Amino acid sequence: MANVKASTLVISLALLLFTLPAFAQNGPPTYAWASTSTQTIAMPITAPFNSMTPAGTVIVDNTVSPGAHILRLTDRSMQSEAFNATEGGETRDYVSNTTETVLYTPSSGGSIWLVSINPKTLQRIANSPGGVCNGSFKWSTVQDNVGFCLLDNNQTATVNGQTVTGDSLTTYKLTFAYGIGLNCGFNNCVDVTQPPVWTLFASFANDCSEAQIAPTWRSAVSIASSDTVVSASYSTAGGQDTGHLSFLDNVSTKTCKTVDWAGNGVSPLIYPKLSGTPVVAMNGFTSQPLQCVFSTIHASSLTNLWLQAAYEAATGRDCSGFNAESPMLWDQSGVTIYPMSTIQYSAGHSAMDEENWYSNNLYAFPLSNLASGALIGNISTPGCSTCFDDHFSADWLHLGWPLIGTTGGRGGEVWALSPGGGPVMRFVKTYSSGDNGRNIPTGQPQNLFEAESSIGGSGQGRTIYCFTSDMLGQLGTFTDNQGNQWLQSDVFCVGLAGQ
Repeated sequence: MANVKASTLVISLALLLFTLPAFAQNGPPTYAWASTSTQTIAMPITAPFNSMTPAGTVIVDNTVSPGAHILRLTDRSMQSEAFNATEGGETRDYVSNTTETVLYTPSSGGSIWLVSINPKTLQRIANSPGGVCNGSFKWSTVQDNVGFCLLDNNQTATVNGQTVTGDSLTTYKLTFAYGIGLNCGFNNCVDVTQPPVWTLFASFANDCSEAQIAPTWRSAVSIASSDTVVSASYSTAGGQDTGHLSFLDNVSTKTCKTVDWAGNGVSPLIYPKLSGTPVVAMNGFTSQPLQCVFSTIHASSLTNLWLQAAYEAATGRDCSGFNAESPMLWDQSGVTIYPMSTIQYSAGHSAMDEENWYSNNLYAFPLSNLASGALIGNISTPGCSTCFDDHFSADWLHLGWPLIGTTGGRGGEVWALSPGGGPVMRFVKTYSSGDNGRNIPTGQPQNLFEAESSIGGSGQGRTIYCFTSDMLGQLGTFTDNQGNQWLQSDVFCVGLAGQ
């Protein structure tokens, strides 16, 4: 497919001059232009984008914060299915490279596409001519032209001139070329129209104990510690919510740790290297062997110091408590694991930076004292009874930088909050049709989960947030390869720094 270059609305010079300081700052973004109102803001009847609005269009949306700009990043000219903003919408999901000049977007068919932009003006430059990774993708946090692909089973790629077939256990480094005259707002601009160079990065099968497996499901891949550590979780028994293995491979020290969450039937086991005797995991709250096992991994994510594993059901003395589905937090430096289900206010989707773990109900738990959390805010959209299922991310690259996320459902919004608390900053409506069954009548095309909840993620500089939306059903429908009809959803990005 030919490269797509769609037109954008002109951003005034006055607006550009206003936004430049936000990109030059060393401290956390303040988002001073965002609304902090606690009043109900009515949902418009009509969304600002429809099936005839091309990718690259930038609109001014005054519904929540006057002067907000939203870019349509993807459309049907790229492929015939839907696009999502992220793979999961959790802490690990930075949607951009280090300069925020290239965004990744997963398609509903499973491939990862790239779109280049000028983050200072929201001008869309180009998209990759097809998927660049058939698997799980993450950006480097060190180099602006590097990404990583965990290549899925039976998918192929060219590495050092040879065709390789993926096994869902091997991660590759993708290096992209710079282009000329791309006007991305920086000296070097990645050319997403050119294929990347693939090189081997890490193989769980070669490096990790218990990894000689045939995966039936994998989590999204995580990359941390200045691109030296790669992690993912797996099942060999079914799909999501059936896994019990997590791998953490340090490519700089040539060591890999494995957590078997099903363990010996009583306690999880940690394998500190490729071979050797496993160690029983210890409960960080009691300093006793952790008695909680499961084979129901829902997702896992990584920061520089911790691994978080969310699960659906577990058995054992240390699983009971306030919320049976709160995650396990593993301190990577040893064998200590904290079962957050035993701590009050630890419910739901969660995020983590290098100082705190955050529960869905916005309690911040210091990593230095996970037994005690403090309420830092309320992200419920005022007056919205149809909003639900908040997804948000913390910034593990920058201490003290804001939490950013969406409230899902019809009427949901993009919001930000300082990790130290304070007023919730409100940016734009997501224009989701809402959840299936409640907002969309049975018998009509339904929403994909990512659009239903408007799941999204921020750029690494926290000046852009991209989210998934069906724009109140105005984008049309598509039919998947099983013959099911869905509401079309695409990716939309809001300029958080006023651009």
